[in-house]
Amino acid sequence: MNTKHVWILDEGSQGHLVQSRGLIRELAKALPLDVSEVPVRCVIPGRLGRSTVKRLLRLLPEKWLFRCLHPAMKLPLTTPDLVVSSGPHSLAALSFLSRHYGCPSVFVQGTLHVPEGMVTVIMRPFEGSRREDYIFIPLLFTEITPKVADEAKAAYLAEGRARAEGPVNALFIGNSSAKIRFAPEDWNGIARFVNEVWKKEGTQWLITTSYRTGRELEDQLRRQIEPDAILEAVWYSQAPRKVTKAFLGMADRVFVTIDSLTMLTEAVASGRPTCALCPADLTEERSNTHLQYALDLATQGFISRIAPARAGELPELPAGPLAIDYSGSIRELINRLQWDA
Repeated sequence: MNTKHVWILDEGSQGHLVQSRGLIRELAKALPLDVSEVPVRCVIPGRLGRSTVKRLLRLLPEKWLFRCLHPAMKLPLTTPDLVVSSGPHSLAALSFLSRHYGCPSVFVQGTLHVPEGMVTVIMRPFEGSRREDYIFIPLLFTEITPKVADEAKAAYLAEGRARAEGPVNALFIGNSSAKIRFAPEDWNGIARFVNEVWKKEGTQWLITTSYRTGRELEDQLRRQIEPDAILEAVWYSQAPRKVTKAFLGMADRVFVTIDSLTMLTEAVASGRPTCALCPADLTEERSNTHLQYALDLATQGFISRIAPARAGELPELPAGPLAIDYSGSIRELINRLQWDA
């Protein structure tokens, strides 16, 4: 069939961009694509800006206004057959460009509520409700695969990075969010857990924080975690480096603070046994869509969970990589778009 021109809107969040790229990777298995990534930067930032831009473009859906709101945005010369994005800051642009060019739009999202009729299709994990524009996926999309992780490991070690003498644990640290709150004793528990696993098993840790972690929490963890327990650490606020793929590739087990759906998904997608580190007072409230996604991962056997502030024993981790099959969701998307494949 003819190659389809696809625009990915990049709102500046790596976590959201990789979800769009993951969708395109799976879609490209079924049909030929020509993909352009288009940065979206609005002159009105923040939550207020999102709301304002959405209202303005709904009241006056003109390209000159869109250009005024996004003056630095450079659109590809090709006309899109499909526009894709993930993340709240790209949603208004996604909806406008889809309508302006008369092409379908796909929004990839785990927790955000999108008004009906704003986009053509929303691809997301099942969270208890159904709509005509929903297509459910078994796991959030990501760029990571076991092969990608293995290749990143090989490249990392070829640079002369530290090699462990035995098994290695990887720890990915976020911070509290609006839906997941960690207390001080939870962070104390995580540091204690890292030290105890090292002392008991002799397994060292690859540790990386994220842009949300912040210097204060990083300084606390650096004080509390035994230096000899760490094989290598990336403290994001002081010296950020992109090590996600390499650390996943080098890890025999992966531990992720449950606040980051992206990091948790990437760990599962790498094929490594994965454990979510949870606050001690975490409930199983299904109205919390973020938490429901993590609970469903546990129910499906993709992850285990532990609250280090109150747990003494390491839980049994998934025995090995579980197959993640997006093919049914992709076939449904192609049918919705009325494309032949």
